[in-house]
Amino acid sequence: MENKSSSGKPFFAKVVKEVFSNSNGFSLLEVLVAMAISTIAFMALASTSMQIVRGNDHSQQLLEASLLAQNMMETIKLADYGLGVDLDVASDDVYDNVLNNCNAANDNYNSSQLFLNPDHYIDSAGATIDCTSPGALAGNQTFVVTWGITDSQPMFGMKLITVVVGWSAQKVGVGSTSGSRRADNYLTVYAAIQGK
Repeated sequence: MENKSSSGKPFFAKVVKEVFSNSNGFSLLEVLVAMAISTIAFMALASTSMQIVRGNDHSQQLLEASLLAQNMMETIKLADYGLGVDLDVASDDVYDNVLNNCNAANDNYNSSQLFLNPDHYIDSAGATIDCTSPGALAGNQTFVVTWGITDSQPMFGMKLITVVVGWSAQKVGVGSTSGSRRADNYLTVYAAIQGK
């Protein structure tokens, strides 16, 4: 059953006709309320857009850090590692320097600690720095790749490799925890290799 007014016309049609036939226009209050609602809607839309842009930027950084970590891990896994005659980790082992456990004190460090005190890292020119105390890197680096080696883990005759990529929205350096030189994000990749 259709809702009809006393004149027989549908109620909705009568209301629409009255609204659009009114020649007085909108009141100031109606205009202000409409502007306030529109402003709130546009601000919410702008805020959502900014969150999407930040999320995309973080995803891009995470992807780049993942690629750097995986590339470094594959490079390290290709390094020569021979166990020597005793077939156990000992002084007669033959291995590339990138597999040298230079700092046994860092074997139980978490990602951020290992990032600041690694066995090895990549400097701003792309060269591998082995077995030295890392200093602050050049300010133009966004990502810093470090790694630590743990001997006889997860079992004898193996080495545990921990690659840590640190980055920030700003430039980052190893060994520095002040100001814009600090990593805010870490990506850690683990692998174990067996001596041959």
